[in-house]
Amino acid sequence: MTTPDDTQTQHLLTLLRQFTTGLMVTHAQNTPASSPELQARPVSVAQVDDDGSLWLITNNPGSLFDDAPPTGHVLITFQKDNAYISYAGVAITEPHRDRLEALWQPAFAEWIVDGLDDPTLALVHVQPAHAQYWDHTGTNYTTLFQTLASLLAGHGL
Repeated sequence: MTTPDDTQTQHLLTLLRQFTTGLMVTHAQNTPASSPELQARPVSVAQVDDDGSLWLITNNPGSLFDDAPPTGHVLITFQKDNAYISYAGVAITEPHRDRLEALWQPAFAEWIVDGLDDPTLALVHVQPAHAQYWDHTGTNYTTLFQTLASLLAGHGL
């Protein structure tokens, strides 16, 4: 296992902040453990904190985590041009409406047509467990595995 250095961490954060949408993958409940079903839904990136945690906005017919296991483990994938991120973490829905309103951006209306009036609107906070990124942009060709296990050990992203 590798520990991220400051340059790798900053590059990961820079890449994350370039994404406006992603796909959040969860395990469907009520499927056999031997063959769990995966489901994905689009999410809008509202904020990337300096510790690498994400604030995501989605609307959700039904309950957002009806699909997720009780542990809240999710995988979020991002792609833009020639940059890709696979981001795993633990997600919880943020119950405070004022936080959702503070992070709301008009661009989210592309996915959430009713805006803040959508009764199924949800703000999701994801704490990172690990992430991988592939950055093939510009003249610098980089493929890097970025481990965020140090975050779990209390060292931050």
